Amino acid sequence: MMHKYFSYLVTLLISIQVIQAQLGGQNPSPFSTNIIPRDSDYLRQILAPGGTPKTNQNQQKFSEKPFKYEDQEPFSKLVIHIIPHSHTDPGWLNTPENYYKASVIPILNSVMKYLKEDENTTFIYAEMYFFEQWWNVQNNQTKSDVAQYIKDGRLEIVNGGWVASDEACPLYFDLLENIKRGHDFLKKQFGFTPKVAWHADSFGHSSQTAKLFKELGFEAFFFGRMKDEYKERMIQTQDMAFIWNPKFVGIDSDYQAHDGIYSHLTHNIYATPCDIGIGSPRQLQTFDFDGFIRRNFKVEGNKRIIRCLEDFTMGYKTQNILMMFGDDFAYSDAKVTFNFIDRFTEKIAQFTDRYVFKYSTFSRYLKDLKEELKYRNLKLNAYSGDFLPLKMFHYEHYWNGFYTSRPNHKDQIRQFTQLAQYSLNEYVQYQLSQDKLENLEVVYYSQKLMEEWALLMHHDTITGTSIEYVMRQHIDQVKLLNYQNTDFLNRQVSGNIYQGLFENLRIDYHNIQDDHDNPLIFGFQTVIYTLIHNPNTYNQFGVRLRVLDVQLHYKVRVWDWTNRQFNDVKIDVLNLKNYEQNDYADLFVALNIAPFSHEIFEITYGLKPFRQLQKFEKNQLSKLDNQQEYDQTSALIEDEIIIEESSGNELVFEKPDTNESTQETQHQNIHREIGFKDSCLLAVDDANSREIKFILKDLVHNMTVKLTFQFKYYSSYVGYKDQGGIYVFKTKQSESSYFSDELILIQKQSGDYQTSIQFTYKSRAKNTLSIVTVYLTRNEDGCGDIEFDVKRDGLDVNVEATVNFSSEDIQNNGIFYTDSNGLEYVKRLRRNGLEEIDLKSTAPANFYPINTGIFIENNQKSLQMIVMNDRPQAGSGFRDGIIELLFNRRVLTADGLGNPELLNEMNERSEPIRTHNKYFIRFTKSREQAFKAITERTIKTLNPVRMFNANRFNSEKAQQNDFSRIRQHQYELSKILNQLDIVDYKLIPDSEFEIVLLWLQQFNHNKSSLKIVNREHAKKIIELICKISDKQEVDISMNILQGNCNQNRNFEFTKSTGQHLKLNEEHQNEYSLYKIITIQIMLNKT
Repeated sequence: MMHKYFSYLVTLLISIQVIQAQLGGQNPSPFSTNIIPRDSDYLRQILAPGGTPKTNQNQQKFSEKPFKYEDQEPFSKLVIHIIPHSHTDPGWLNTPENYYKASVIPILNSVMKYLKEDENTTFIYAEMYFFEQWWNVQNNQTKSDVAQYIKDGRLEIVNGGWVASDEACPLYFDLLENIKRGHDFLKKQFGFTPKVAWHADSFGHSSQTAKLFKELGFEAFFFGRMKDEYKERMIQTQDMAFIWNPKFVGIDSDYQAHDGIYSHLTHNIYATPCDIGIGSPRQLQTFDFDGFIRRNFKVEGNKRIIRCLEDFTMGYKTQNILMMFGDDFAYSDAKVTFNFIDRFTEKIAQFTDRYVFKYSTFSRYLKDLKEELKYRNLKLNAYSGDFLPLKMFHYEHYWNGFYTSRPNHKDQIRQFTQLAQYSLNEYVQYQLSQDKLENLEVVYYSQKLMEEWALLMHHDTITGTSIEYVMRQHIDQVKLLNYQNTDFLNRQVSGNIYQGLFENLRIDYHNIQDDHDNPLIFGFQTVIYTLIHNPNTYNQFGVRLRVLDVQLHYKVRVWDWTNRQFNDVKIDVLNLKNYEQNDYADLFVALNIAPFSHEIFEITYGLKPFRQLQKFEKNQLSKLDNQQEYDQTSALIEDEIIIEESSGNELVFEKPDTNESTQETQHQNIHREIGFKDSCLLAVDDANSREIKFILKDLVHNMTVKLTFQFKYYSSYVGYKDQGGIYVFKTKQSESSYFSDELILIQKQSGDYQTSIQFTYKSRAKNTLSIVTVYLTRNEDGCGDIEFDVKRDGLDVNVEATVNFSSEDIQNNGIFYTDSNGLEYVKRLRRNGLEEIDLKSTAPANFYPINTGIFIENNQKSLQMIVMNDRPQAGSGFRDGIIELLFNRRVLTADGLGNPELLNEMNERSEPIRTHNKYFIRFTKSREQAFKAITERTIKTLNPVRMFNANRFNSEKAQQNDFSRIRQHQYELSKILNQLDIVDYKLIPDSEFEIVLLWLQQFNHNKSSLKIVNREHAKKIIELICKISDKQEVDISMNILQGNCNQNRNFEFTKSTGQHLKLNEEHQNEYSLYKIITIQIMLNKT
């Protein structure tokens, strides 16, 4: 079958042809791109001065000579490092809780008992979610024994994250938070952090993960999955152990990390060799050793070999060979399993002396490996790409469907993690200003948020590849924790700097099932108060407040912090429709909200005068007539001119009479255009059921471009060969198809500050609606981001649905750029896929994970089209001028990868699920403009404006407080962060709320002027973060010079999870476009 892979391998063969000589030494080909020979070897990175090996993570010292040096001829035999382990998923076909009780407890009990019985055995373990639970219920003797196993290096904790995370769908800080949660436990209980990373079962591996692992201090990264053709070539060239030094896209040129990380592809993922299943103790006790030897014994020359073991040696340059000896939930009877391993190795030794077996760990293997590399002067080659999408196991199986699978769950997970981070920032900022920890609830909720956040990053959870029952339990837990945490968050916010100002303050957070996006609920009142908080480093112009009753008039006033009174503020009222064609309205409040600042709105409603109600009813009837008439005209665009509302009557707001004939004239003149005549215009050039064509005119940058929007889909492959499913995107089409929907209504809304145009589609078969609303917001810098709010009805079976954005002004020649875990960007090149009669692989071969953004550009890099999304999705730009994002899947075939269920999600009405996505489109004229736009939108999306509602606002109390100092601190914090090119900060406490990490994301957009964050900068930033949440700052009677924020505080620069940062590491990767700077701060607890 290898001839069928030829088209895939051409590029790879060219790039690695120069490394077929095992010892290196040849010059790289000028065509080499990803795998290249390396002048330096692994020893340079991880040996201390003088060539002495460092001690392992537990400070265990090894003898000067490795085990095999006792032979007269070093490295004459293959040294097989047996790595016993058990792969224990925190959720997949069962819930994490059930797995723990039924499987993990017996495994850990049995293993720890046997480690005590046999001092020659070893074991590695990864998931701290399970291990910490188990540890907490052990007696002192067992804890002492386990600590000794770790100290002796017989029990090695590898990776040490709360879970083994996915690498495609999480954001970079999701990855960091997961690792930090696990490492906090290990540092507290055992005083170490792991030095080896292991992702045994992740479905592909990202460049950002490799770079982050190196920056975290991991010396090596072991993993088990890679594209079949990549693996086959690496076996041939003996490059399954390599230096991974990923390449990223910069403004002027590509760049690589400061140094790569030793990376190791295990031969058989994480399973035992020779297809021996060790999950069942009974199977091991009845294993046919003689039959195994007969099948695998072979003589080659003067060597007597075991064929299936020899396969393990083929992909490596060294005589030290790693052999995983584990399985899913293996070692439930450790004694039986270890006895089997002993019998297995003894039996082989009876037939050949070619192999030396030893119980080992990753660290012990690395120690021997380093010695061999040094002794034999071997060089490891470097790899600069990533390993996405994964393609393995079955015929043309591209594992990239899970980037999108269960889109609503992915959205809920993203919304939860954003709210969790917002809550943690609020809790830590408040605690920084206190001299002691008084409220233990803050510790409880912080710990619960971090643990749930980390658990959701598991490679079978955020991916959606667990069975539906398990996924629903995760989401139910998220909803419960959200409810509990927001109740506490409400009390914290209302009791902090706004103490006594609000009655019944409550945060408004996203609910995926709510088509109205959380409308304001007035109840029996005619007024409601809203506290708006902008938690990010960018100005936020305007905020949308949603209301349901469009027959009312609304008036918004904003609190003047200086004069301490409410003042009128201008609003645009955009009347829109939902799935059921019920009316609702967005009140766009035209106000600039500064970074970190709060604004208080008073929203009042009143009845419309009788003549306006008549006009409203007439307009509604006209809309129905127009909707029916659309079949014949196919060109209906409704225009409602927004007129500022004003009245001295708080209950009835008068509206000036408007000449209807004037409105009709305006309708005829501008019905195809929205925007602002002094900055940006978006014209509808053509609209039909297949596509909507726009012409965008950026009057500030003198740019005119064409933009087309389309709903399309790929039909799932349902042939006789291996089919797709939850994991795998597989289609029978080369080109995607159009839906049979009919565009039935176009409704335009014009405002002074925000305009919109809404397109309503009707399914010809199901009589259901899909709605696309396009928003333009006034922007002094031209067009800014064009927002597409996309609500799509449920899918038919075996449909892979995409949204397509295209521009005929860009020919990108199959080159596009995608984010890597929401931080840096990587370059993608079109891959040619297999094209058979009923199976087409070109599209699946080119779809990558999109967490925050994707862009294409012309050859001159003078025009970019950027699409930024709101959750993980599969996406691509391999077709010229087109970006397509896979936003929903309904696939009634199984991909044979372990989950027996079909991807057939239904809502509470037993209908195929609807989806609601937001996309932001941006055109720029340079790479620098592009990355600035990407950065701003990404930060705003991941740190959304937060809205709290209250029944009452105590203006008299507010007049007694002075908020000028708080607002000055907010300004000063924004200023210093801007000066240092810091675009985001996050605060992550430890589980005891004693130590907090401050993550600063720096955007190095100007290489000639890199900003260095020194201790004085850090001290000032910490002080200001403290002051913006210090309630003493608003109390006129308090002497703030004596406040806790002004006290000297212990802090230090560290690695991203709090590990010690060496002097030579402080300024690594400063050339990176994005850099994470970490500051560890001691909190006041007593």
